[in-house]
Amino acid sequence: MPLHLQYSGQGKSPDGKTVSIPAARVLRVKGPAVMVSVGVSKEWEDKLVATGQPVPAPITGAALVDTGASGCCVDESVAQTLGVAPIDVVNISSASHTASPKPVFPVRLTLMGTNLTVNASRAIGVPLQPQGFIALLGRDFLQRFVLIYNGPAGELTLAS
Repeated sequence: MPLHLQYSGQGKSPDGKTVSIPAARVLRVKGPAVMVSVGVSKEWEDKLVATGQPVPAPITGAALVDTGASGCCVDESVAQTLGVAPIDVVNISSASHTASPKPVFPVRLTLMGTNLTVNASRAIGVPLQPQGFIALLGRDFLQRFVLIYNGPAGELTLAS
């Protein structure tokens, strides 16, 4: 089942009245955000089950579809809440900073309302919650899907 979103929003006019914001503007300002569920990776889940430990419930929240990110990222506090230990450390760079070391976590990402799930076994831990996200869906996630970003219509579609 594909995920198709038509963005919408409301704001206040100068005289204080509630007005609709055009979908194209909402998509441009907020970015292509989707609701996801972040859980432990399949491998991590198998280890927990094999040792008789409970599997933590996934955490839901907003994720940014980010074609500029080579890999998926997860908010570090989400991984810690899930009890997932880092499996590696990698250096990452962005438009705002040079290489800095960040932990790597094995997680599973599911697009809410769909059967689209990816075992993101090397999600990079970064502070995303201050920006309102729990994950970034990078190109390692997106390579499995067809992505349609329709800016003029304010729509986003992800399909397998």
